[in-house]
Amino acid sequence: MKQITIWLGAFLLSMHILSAQSTHAWTGGSGDWSDTTKWDPQGVPGANDTAVITKAGSRVNLDADVSVDSLEMERAQIDGDF
Repeated sequence: MKQITIWLGAFLLSMHILSAQSTHAWTGGSGDWSDTTKWDPQGVPGANDTAVITKAGSRVNLDADVSVDSLEMERAQIDGDF
């Protein structure tokens, strides 16, 4: 019984780590939200992530439906049909 509990605990911990939130920062300039090369780390932020857009003069075009956990933005502009 103890071994099952340990394996279950390890499995649940790994699932938490896999679904952990990460922060994606816009690298600057203009571009589409879905352009994975404009984010650091590379890849579009997802529903569990924080999107940070703080490079002065950045202009992000929402070219898809977007859902993020949180958005930090200053000195930037978001365009699109929303």
